[in-house]
Amino acid sequence: MFPQGWPGVGLLLLRAAVATGLPAQGLGALAPPSSPLVQAAAWTIGAMLLLGVLTPWACVSYCAMLILTLSHAGSGEPTAPLVITGLCAAALALLGPGAYSVDAWMFGRRELRLPGERD
Repeated sequence: MFPQGWPGVGLLLLRAAVATGLPAQGLGALAPPSSPLVQAAAWTIGAMLLLGVLTPWACVSYCAMLILTLSHAGSGEPTAPLVITGLCAAALALLGPGAYSVDAWMFGRRELRLPGERD
């Protein structure tokens, strides 16, 4: 769940790419100008993803915001970049945040010991 080394760096880059997707692309695709509450939610979710705080929950919230954005997008708006970042968010929810995240610092690796197991 918290891979280190190059896989951890890769997850950090994936988190950074997903975190910038909705605030940078998604809010512009809303047909009416988005409300300050929607903008604050998008930036908060982006910050959570960038830092790796409660990553699975942030990814689910990200996908919900993405569905909201796509439902309000006009017919001429390009939606492919939003769909790609949504798929990356779903992959990130399944892969986990990586070792370079607040989640790794808060929860860390744990060793499970089964009953009857020797040291």
